[in-house]
Amino acid sequence: MPGFYDVTVWGGMGEYVARELSKGYKVVVAGRLQWRQWETENGAKRQAVEIVANSVVPVPRNGATSTAPTEGFEPRAGDEDIPF
Repeated sequence: MPGFYDVTVWGGMGEYVARELSKGYKVVVAGRLQWRQWETENGAKRQAVEIVANSVVPVPRNGATSTAPTEGFEPRAGDEDIPF
């Protein structure tokens, strides 16, 4: 489902994303969902679901093959059924 999602990226992949990508880039993300909750200073309870990425691969803008790192990405049978 296209849209904007909070994605956490660590290590070398995070450095690559920070250096090479900018707002508006379309990417393919492989990772896991993480749910977290917290309480604000005024006592309001908040919660969020974010994607913790194993791999982030930019969608080529001009149709050329991407040279982005893809370590950690191994599609599994049935992944095409995941609704995100």
